[in-house]
Amino acid sequence: MIRRFILSRWIQAGILAGMVLVAYLPSTDHSFIWDDDYYITHNMTLAGFSGLKRIWLEPGATPQYYPLVFTSFWLEYHLFGLNPAVFHFTNILLHAANAVLVWLILARLRLPWAWPAAALFALHPVNVESVAWISERKNVLSGMFVLLSLLFLIRASLSGTGGNQYPETASTNRRLSYMTSFLFFIPALLSKTVTCMMPAAFLMLVWWKNPQGGGRKAVATLPFFLVGAAAALHTVIMEKSHVGAYGMEWAFSTIDRVLIAGRALWFYAYKLVWPANLVFIYPRWDINATVWWQYLFPVGALGAFILLWVTRGRLGRGALTGVAIFATALFPALGFINYYPMRYSFVADHFQYMAGIALIALITAAAHRLFHGIHRFPAKTACILFSVLLLLLGTRTLQEQNKYENLHTLWRDTLRKDPLCWMAHNNVGALLSKIGNYEKAIAHFNKSLSIYPTNVMAHLNIKGVSKKLTGQTTGPLLYAGEPGRPRLMAWDNRLATVMTRLGWDKAANHYYQKVMAVDPRNAEAHYGTGQLLERQGKIDAAITAYETTLDIDPLYTDVYQRLGKIHLTRNEYEKAIDRFFMLLKIDPFRAEAFEQLGLSYYHTGDLENAIRAYRLALNIQPHNRALQMTLSRILTQPEPVESLPPRP
Repeated sequence: MIRRFILSRWIQAGILAGMVLVAYLPSTDHSFIWDDDYYITHNMTLAGFSGLKRIWLEPGATPQYYPLVFTSFWLEYHLFGLNPAVFHFTNILLHAANAVLVWLILARLRLPWAWPAAALFALHPVNVESVAWISERKNVLSGMFVLLSLLFLIRASLSGTGGNQYPETASTNRRLSYMTSFLFFIPALLSKTVTCMMPAAFLMLVWWKNPQGGGRKAVATLPFFLVGAAAALHTVIMEKSHVGAYGMEWAFSTIDRVLIAGRALWFYAYKLVWPANLVFIYPRWDINATVWWQYLFPVGALGAFILLWVTRGRLGRGALTGVAIFATALFPALGFINYYPMRYSFVADHFQYMAGIALIALITAAAHRLFHGIHRFPAKTACILFSVLLLLLGTRTLQEQNKYENLHTLWRDTLRKDPLCWMAHNNVGALLSKIGNYEKAIAHFNKSLSIYPTNVMAHLNIKGVSKKLTGQTTGPLLYAGEPGRPRLMAWDNRLATVMTRLGWDKAANHYYQKVMAVDPRNAEAHYGTGQLLERQGKIDAAITAYETTLDIDPLYTDVYQRLGKIHLTRNEYEKAIDRFFMLLKIDPFRAEAFEQLGLSYYHTGDLENAIRAYRLALNIQPHNRALQMTLSRILTQPEPVESLPPRP
């Protein structure tokens, strides 16, 4: 009997994990997308053991100080290289583990329909953003550790006899469970600090399940609160000083933040109940404290809490606990604390990856109560209805993954659902400029500026594209930052880049030197210096600067491109081939690199590889007439001639 019970639990866990694997398998064919370059493909800390040391000991070396996340990327990179399928599959496995842990926790709490609730979490489309987006490893990884921590904390503190009729647990096992819980809580914080809310959620479970001895249990969570608060404070400081979450885009009054929080709570609850029209970047609400209807959201949320408190005697404490945990888990993303994404939206699907579990569990328990309240409601009918619901959610999850296939599909889907997303227009313009479609690129940049006039990157992109088209810029820089603000290294780099594009080499060099004086290992500054030296004709010095950049960041693809071009113009074809090969290993979708690789092969007399490279370039840009004509000429006149010079 016991053996059969254990086997059935393993089978249930296997079914949960299997559903996740089947539903998310298409993601393994997807590429890297937005932010994945900062986190993985262009992340210099993934290169060697010195990078691993920087991940842990140098806050600011990575986009966010989540060392366990970047350590996982470091391991994958050294074991499998930059194969996006591996990174995606890891996310899928972590989400499958989380679904099983959700079931174990809800079963431990003796919640009705614990397995169906875990299945809903496993296949809910709102979680696709956390699983199919590699950069959100921090969600699925921190989720696994915090769920393990919560499971062991429940075993340690809510495993007594009495009203809850839990089996007796020896005090030694309780202490071991408590210590294990704390040990899992540390890596949860090192993966994402929003998990600091777990001890508060646990105390709400105590209030619900076993309020006797609540004071003693509160004292037991004190170490969790202390380390969680320290980690959260560090993240708040980093979010402002390193990530840049300060300025006019975050200048909200207390009333404004209350309005944002109230609206966000209802938004997240709505998306869980009705997961339609999920958008990668949702429209940023226009918060106005003088508009009366905006107060309905926070007042309605407060009213819901009051209603659940007043009716707790009749409904039980479970409903209030579920809603309170949902709101508590969301608290770091409700707008009371500055975080960078507030610049373009107040909400995102991945913000409620953990929080949604509470509401899903509550809705599932309510459905159980409803079905059992209906006289003679057939259990088979309930199973059929639930199976249909899972099928619908699984289908939506499969469909939702399509937009995460690559950058083009991501921004295309975003603009289809929100044509006024200024960031998507800017990024589509950047993609178009990469393939040489400059006119459409400028149209997208201008559209971005019409929506958000102070978009610095759109201004820079227009100037860069205009210079490629005409050799001249289109006017003065329209947005130069906030006077009086202390500039960060990232801002100095940006200023230097602008001045380089404007041709103000002396001023650009001043800012690059300023950055390197503070951070001698700043790859962008060394690369920018190399560009200045190359433009001044100091080729050997430029090569040295570029090589230094690669020593710091071996994944800096633009450097391989510049070095390849230099070697090509110097007739150093083998060196050029090596550089272009390295570039294409990192970024295999650069048509220009394939073209120049083909040209290098052509000059060495290796026509077979030259033709292969040009055809690969045409696979990326099939309508590029210059590529078509060059390939045709190679096929008809195979001997190297001077009329095929290296392109600058």
